[in-house]
Amino acid sequence: MKTPIILLTNEKGGVGKTTTAVNLASEFAQRGRKVLLIDADFQANATNQIGAGERAAGSGKYFAKAVAEQAPFMNYVVESNIPNIQVLAGSQELKNAYRQFAGKPRETHMFKAVLFPDDSRAELESRYDIVIIDTHPIVDQIVLSAGAIATGYIVPVFPEGPSVDGLTWLIREIKEAGFQNPHLTLYGVLIGNHMPKNATYMKMIDQIRSFPQQIEGVRVFQTIIPHSASVAASNTMRMTALEYGGSKQLTSAFAILADEVWAIAEEHLRLINDRTAAAAAEPSITPALIEEIPELGLNSVATVSATDNQAGTSRDDQRQIIVIEEDVID
Repeated sequence: MKTPIILLTNEKGGVGKTTTAVNLASEFAQRGRKVLLIDADFQANATNQIGAGERAAGSGKYFAKAVAEQAPFMNYVVESNIPNIQVLAGSQELKNAYRQFAGKPRETHMFKAVLFPDDSRAELESRYDIVIIDTHPIVDQIVLSAGAIATGYIVPVFPEGPSVDGLTWLIREIKEAGFQNPHLTLYGVLIGNHMPKNATYMKMIDQIRSFPQQIEGVRVFQTIIPHSASVAASNTMRMTALEYGGSKQLTSAFAILADEVWAIAEEHLRLINDRTAAAAAEPSITPALIEEIPELGLNSVATVSATDNQAGTSRDDQRQIIVIEEDVID
């Protein structure tokens, strides 16, 4: 197994799932990695923001059709506006595909035949270095189906009461899907919309940071995504933050987040492969459910200032806790 499949999920809407999905995809693509972005949201915001909406409409190629027909993904991908990113486009028809499987034994495995033709990862892994799945704000059979094929998931939150409420329940709900997917692991809770001058936000961040002590296997990303007017502006223009080119703090944050996500995913896949090899060598051993990933040296502190470049020049060889100052001028 060499291609991480990362699910973005939260029951709360408006917390940056799509923003995170498209900007991580953009950052990885800029580095030359081949990305498949799956838009498993009825609203299709990721599809439109990445520039794949018109291509999907013109070709009639949508993720929902692949799911409904249980057809291989290769026949339904469309190009985005960004080199190295292909898209399985979102649409309202995904609701009908979901209903087709409701109540049936395969209702939480409706994506498997699409992504793993002939029950094999070979085609997917020959084409892509990473797969990112954007989802709608509810844990239903669509999200559970995504969890059944994912290697890891990210939970974006804002440091606000409504965003944080229910986070514990959500993590436990997703972990239950892990019983059908022994490799599924929480890669991290991602704090967004950070405003350091907001005292309430700072208290909420402390609360979120305490989650690893409260729930076994929970990780909180060291990177924090800043509040920025560039988020709304780039969304309106149907661009990624990197394409829009507004806030350097924002693009630096996503660049450093991509480093952190890749390091965690890479270590996780190494553990999966090691355990799979051990199980193959000793048939009586069943690979254990992977609940946690060892710490990766995330222990130093850095601040990205307005003078830092797009790649985040304050990084050193170790992964860092990233504190991004609130934008003053975009």
